[in-house]
Amino acid sequence: MKSITSKTLYTINLGYKLILFISALGLYFICLIFLSIRLKQLSNRSLEKAARICLMALGVKVIINKKDRIYNNRKEIHIANHESPLDALITQGYFCMPSLTTAHLHISKILPGIEFVITKYGHIPFDYKNNKSRIKALKKIINTFKYNDKIFYYPSGSLMTPIHKRFSNSVGFLSKIENANIVAWHFKYFNRDYKEIKLNYDPLKLIISRIKGNKIIVECNQLSIFKYEDSKNSNIISKEIKSLYRNLY
Repeated sequence: MKSITSKTLYTINLGYKLILFISALGLYFICLIFLSIRLKQLSNRSLEKAARICLMALGVKVIINKKDRIYNNRKEIHIANHESPLDALITQGYFCMPSLTTAHLHISKILPGIEFVITKYGHIPFDYKNNKSRIKALKKIINTFKYNDKIFYYPSGSLMTPIHKRFSNSVGFLSKIENANIVAWHFKYFNRDYKEIKLNYDPLKLIISRIKGNKIIVECNQLSIFKYEDSKNSNIISKEIKSLYRNLY
C-alpha cells in the first residue's frame, strides 16, 4: 500500500510538472506573437515568466541571497560561476537583465526562433569558440550599456572550465570604460544528480531527466562588489575575483 501511494504521488507530481512545462512553452510562443505585433515589453515580461515556470517544471527551486548595498547609481556587471545549462533560465527568470549567452546554440531545435526572441530581449548571442564572435559580442555589450544599467556575464565562457581557472579580462575592461561595479555571485546547486552533467549539451534529454527527477535547490549568493578604481588594471581585478571563487572550491 505504501509503494502504491508513493507511485501515485510521483505520477501526480510528474503530471503537474508536464502541465507547467507546457505552460512555459505556451508563454514562449506568446512572446513570438507579442514581438510580431511590436509589443516588446509584454514579450519581455512573458519571457521572464516563462523561464520561472520552466524552472518549476524542471523541479528547480531558486533562492536569491542578495546583500543590501548602495551602488551609487553606477552601472553593474553581474558575474557568476557557470556550471549548469539551468543558469540561463535563472538569469532570465530571476535576474531579468541582458546577458551574453550561448543558449541559442543548444536549444534552437527545441525552441524555434529563440535567437530572435532573446536578441529582442537584449541578450547577446555569441559563439565563445569563435574569436570574431567574441569581439563582436564585446562591442555589443558596450552598445547595450547605452540603454541598460546592468548586464549579466559568465566570465568562464563555458560549462567546461570553472571560473577560478578561466576568467575573461573583458570584465575588468568593461568595468573601466563603463565605470561599472562588478557584482560577483555564486550559484550553488543542492541535491543535483551528477549523472545529469553528462546531459549538459543535450537539452532534450536534460529536460526529460529533470521533469522525471528529484527536486533541486539553487542558492544564488551575492559574494562581493568590485570597483575598477580599487585595482591597478584589469589583470589585477581578474586575479582578485578568481581568488574569491577559488576559495569556494
